[in-house]
Amino acid sequence: MAKTMSYNKHSDNIEQQATELIKSILPNTVNNIRTIELDKIYKSYSYVYFIHYFTNRIELKLFVDNRYLNASLSFYKEAYISMLLGQKSAYILLLRSSLENFVKYLLSYYDLTIDPTRFKQNVHTLRSSGKISSNLITEVDSFIALYRDYSGLSHSIINRNINLISYLESGTKGTEQSFLACLEQLKKVSQKYGYFLIDVCKSSLKIWDTHDLKTMLSITYPDSQVSKITDSLKSTFVE
Repeated sequence: MAKTMSYNKHSDNIEQQATELIKSILPNTVNNIRTIELDKIYKSYSYVYFIHYFTNRIELKLFVDNRYLNASLSFYKEAYISMLLGQKSAYILLLRSSLENFVKYLLSYYDLTIDPTRFKQNVHTLRSSGKISSNLITEVDSFIALYRDYSGLSHSIINRNINLISYLESGTKGTEQSFLACLEQLKKVSQKYGYFLIDVCKSSLKIWDTHDLKTMLSITYPDSQVSKITDSLKSTFVE
């Protein structure tokens, strides 16, 4: 009898809280996107679109058809959705996983040894391999700092012992300030990914039509960077 009463109590609580979840928390999570200025949404999407467009160009399939890159970009896109929904903790964890797999992609592409668990070791292997263009060494080093930041933030995430609905509701209270902080991180990671993808694919990119190349790069890079990247690629091209 006591077990039945206890079950009924939990059943009633679940039904009540599930109703609140469906009618309040989920709509509020989605409505949070509407509080962000449209130009910032557009800007954030342009970074994700560039990486997606670049890695789906048929001319570049030889360079980007890689399971580690597929995993990295899957986490990266999920991180973007989490950012839009104001789920900062999920955003950080997913971006960290994306970074781990992106480094493994570069190691895999250059046929270097991959440590399955040690990120810092993988970055060291990549840095000391001589495979990366000299102008990207500082970008390789910056992976360590990024990963350290993401790990520090993820370790500070605590599953507080409070009412479950209150805890879930707290995730709907994203602010524009929080979105902008995440956007700055997304921009940083996206452009770094772009630099390395361009370096990997340079033997193909240097023979592209200049206008086509600049149009693609301008999706995410400012004009000064577009010119610098284009000039660097074309300077090694002899017709």
